Amino acid sequence: MRDPQLWVFWVYASTAERFEQAYRSIAAELELPGAEDPKTDVLGLVSRWLSNVDNGRWLIILDNADDVDMFRQMQGEESQKRNDTIFPLSSYIPQAITGSVLLTTRDRRAASWLSTGYTSVIPVNLMELEEADKLLRINIPEGLSTSSDRAELVKELDYLPLAITQAAAYISAKAIRMSVSKYLMLYRQNEQSQSRLLDTESGDLRRAPGVCNSVIRTWQISFDQIKQNNPQAAELLSLMAMFDRQGIPDFLLCVKYPNPLDLEEAIDSLDEFSLITIENGGKTFEMHRLVQLATRKWLERFGDGERWQGEAIEVVAKAFPSGDYSNWKTCEALSSHAIEVLKYELEQDQSMLNRASLLYNMAWYNFVQGRYEIAKAESQESLTTRQHLLQDDDTMIFQSMGMLALVLKSQGKYDEAEPIFRQTLLLTEKALGKKHPNTLTSMNNLALLLESQGKYDEAEPIFRQTRLLTEKALGKKHPNTLTSM
Repeated sequence: MRDPQLWVFWVYASTAERFEQAYRSIAAELELPGAEDPKTDVLGLVSRWLSNVDNGRWLIILDNADDVDMFRQMQGEESQKRNDTIFPLSSYIPQAITGSVLLTTRDRRAASWLSTGYTSVIPVNLMELEEADKLLRINIPEGLSTSSDRAELVKELDYLPLAITQAAAYISAKAIRMSVSKYLMLYRQNEQSQSRLLDTESGDLRRAPGVCNSVIRTWQISFDQIKQNNPQAAELLSLMAMFDRQGIPDFLLCVKYPNPLDLEEAIDSLDEFSLITIENGGKTFEMHRLVQLATRKWLERFGDGERWQGEAIEVVAKAFPSGDYSNWKTCEALSSHAIEVLKYELEQDQSMLNRASLLYNMAWYNFVQGRYEIAKAESQESLTTRQHLLQDDDTMIFQSMGMLALVLKSQGKYDEAEPIFRQTLLLTEKALGKKHPNTLTSMNNLALLLESQGKYDEAEPIFRQTRLLTEKALGKKHPNTLTSM
């Protein structure tokens, strides 16, 4: 912008101190009377000058105005000591006809409150491929990239300008041994490599003094602010970061937040800061991959990573239902999140039992879907964990044994399945009694296996006994009795 008749003032608005410091610089630049006196109400001094139409046109840019509560707080300790009237910080942003205010913020709530409402908010969306490619290309030396490599890298960085400029700075600084393709290879190694590359400070004279140029640390500034102003939203962000970042269903979050109002308020805060995306009419949520990475590293910094991994396993274990046909849609919606939380290696007994419970229901679902090898591995691990941590007569052990035997039977591994079926029946009958539904189910499963083996003489009396006991326990017209018949 070039206009000799227009004043342009840049105000760093991340904190009240930075805001006042910027106003002092403006007062000094304008050579306002009293500007050098530390006792002067510099906020009021500059505000009055801006409000005077005789001083011409001006534009103020409020940069990083992310904390709306800061603008609502009363300012001016010196005025308070003199018993003068004090005002909120927002009152020092004049609304003169000769001036305009442009603010940058991550918080849509702040953008709306400090302007004339949502109609005046201009969302800055993700860059397009062409824009992102140009940004990368102009910031690295020639000969270090191909168009296809650049396209892949900016896609990996989700077209985020700060991430692209940071990657470009890293590549340029190591130009002798570095190229876009090599950076891409290093970045794709694992999450640890991504964190190291994105947590590297890169010089950028265009950014405010003292403001970090690291993608990870830039996001973490927002996290710290949310944790201070809305702890419940910070907890929700911590939990969501442990799931698969896409397709997080609202019913999964309800396990942790049974009060719908608590969940809505926490979701609103994360949405206002654009840390999540609301999709499917509000039924599912998605998290930016770099936000997820930064959140996990933020939690590690406070030593909370394992805690939230354990919380995530517990939540998914409670939400993941049995493999009954009526639950298939729910199982499918949760499968990616179950796979993600099962990557966490936690040693606490309760976390391991939650993991075993999740594995059992996943084995059930994969079994009825015909994915026998996956179901076998899941049921085997569930059984091993439960045998290690539970009492020998705990029914959850019998459930895992029965599931493993069913999977082996479906694979045609009858010789492996038979002793497990027999042991399951023996232990269930001893713990629960002959007439318990679980015992009757075990009897029926054993009889079905013997039938599959052609051992009809052994299967027949077990079938008859199952029918007789089921009828006594449940009645002649019960579906289980009819199945036994």
